[in-house]
Amino acid sequence: MQRALAINETLYGPDNYNLEHNTRRLGDLYSQWGKFDKSEPYYRRMLALEEKQYGPDSQMITPTLQLLADVLTNLGRVDEAQQLRKRSQALVMARGQKH
Repeated sequence: MQRALAINETLYGPDNYNLEHNTRRLGDLYSQWGKFDKSEPYYRRMLALEEKQYGPDSQMITPTLQLLADVLTNLGRVDEAQQLRKRSQALVMARGQKH
């Protein structure tokens, strides 16, 4: 999986949204294995890719905000996790008010 990510980085560049699948999958795998310190950078990168693709105020980024918040909670960084959860909730609420 890491090799596939490296190949895609070479093909598309490090900030291309085509890296989304491998980046998320690596974060998920490390998280499932309980290696939260290794999953955090992949989720942060995924969030950056999504913010670039959809914008920082898009509801499309809420799943990644939640995943990153879960990882941070498991790392004992509860305050930072809470900020991400509040951001995610605000995005969902803003969408609800528009519809």
